[in-house]
Amino acid sequence: MLYNSVEFLALFAATLLGAGWLKGSARRRLLLIASLIFYGSWSPAYLLLLLSLILGNYLLGKQAHKNPGGPWLIPLACSFNLGLLAWFKYARFISDNITPALHSLGIQSEGFGHGIVLPLAISFITFQGLAYVIDVSRGEAPAKNLEAFALFLSFFPQLIAGPIVRARELLPQLERQREADSSELRSGLHLVALGFLKKCLIADHLGLFVDATWGQGAADTGAANLVAAYAYTFQIYFDFSGYTDIGRGIARMLGIHLPENFNRPYLALGIRDFWRRWHMSLSRWLRDYLFIAMGGSRGSTVKTYRNLMLTMILGGLWHGAAWGFVLWGLLHGLALAIERWIHEQPTWVARLGRWNEHLSYRLLLRFFTFHLVLVGWILFRLVDGEQCLKALWLIVSFAGGWPGALMPTVFMIIIIALIYFLLTPLRDGLLNRRLPSPTLLLVGLVIGLSVGFGPLQNPFIYFQF
Repeated sequence: MLYNSVEFLALFAATLLGAGWLKGSARRRLLLIASLIFYGSWSPAYLLLLLSLILGNYLLGKQAHKNPGGPWLIPLACSFNLGLLAWFKYARFISDNITPALHSLGIQSEGFGHGIVLPLAISFITFQGLAYVIDVSRGEAPAKNLEAFALFLSFFPQLIAGPIVRARELLPQLERQREADSSELRSGLHLVALGFLKKCLIADHLGLFVDATWGQGAADTGAANLVAAYAYTFQIYFDFSGYTDIGRGIARMLGIHLPENFNRPYLALGIRDFWRRWHMSLSRWLRDYLFIAMGGSRGSTVKTYRNLMLTMILGGLWHGAAWGFVLWGLLHGLALAIERWIHEQPTWVARLGRWNEHLSYRLLLRFFTFHLVLVGWILFRLVDGEQCLKALWLIVSFAGGWPGALMPTVFMIIIIALIYFLLTPLRDGLLNRRLPSPTLLLVGLVIGLSVGFGPLQNPFIYFQF
């Protein structure tokens, strides 16, 4: 059941109408039922997995509240959540890399994990469940009952692709269950319309070119790979931020406020700034539960850089079991380590402070950061390590010249880039402006046109993670 489908719009409309009539625990049960229907529509069999994660993390949270700081609890929570994640997501990857090595040693092995189907959103659900147990063990308030926690872990506006919310951000709102006021209904609807515009009219149409170019691996010319890289860079932003806008808008219309997940990431001044702006809930999770847990910056300089590199490599693997994701994490880890080293040198800090006062320097830094991220997206999209390196080599060597057939796509990307760089800073002001009632009809029309004119049944990119 995709957001950009009639079935989902019908489910949400029924949920919104029902939520307007019901109060308190009855309202919460309605949201929980809607969330389970939404998840079960993808694969009813995996509802059992979702319910197991809910019950397991709820019981672990109760124990963490009773015995905070217990030495066995966090390892058990990690084994439960990450063990399930590892089996479903990485078993085949491990098998495909170990089996050839065993064969070379004369050990026959048929491998394992080839029949596993990745459950939808398991990465987000396990990370959110694990964070809950860790937070409760650190003294935060647990869920008041199983029903509230079940809704916390399965709340459908953010279930599939985040944001990854903390218990303190969402649980109190779910337990309180208040109805949205008129301003929240308006702003929520505006966010939903913006998300559909991003997804259906921009991301999906860019995706048609990206899939045609990179569907079977790297293209045969440098120009085609370069244009596909620009197209995918904007596709993944408009697709993922579009999902977030729709999810946050739906939640807001139900009286629930989800945290922002994007803050104009392609305007970042450096790679550290990029990660403060892109998928912010994942960035905070990696920092708080992985980087700091490994020691953070408390040890020697070498250990700090080691922790930083490992955090980003594991962050890459979190997205998927393939060498392209490892290379993507390695690239970002190296960039973060180099930038951190530069900012730890007193002479460079003073020099950068002076340069930062000049617009030309800031524009150059944004240009460099954007294209470093773009190189990363090539690794992220092509996934196969050999195909990634092939695409990068063809781009650098500019093999194959410049086919004229690429020009319409180039013009479309230029227009989209102008929309992003010129209009994105104005987004918050437009969304927060109180618009007259007739515009609600216009917003509804925008949603209908977006769904109607977008490529049919095109899942959000982050649904695969």
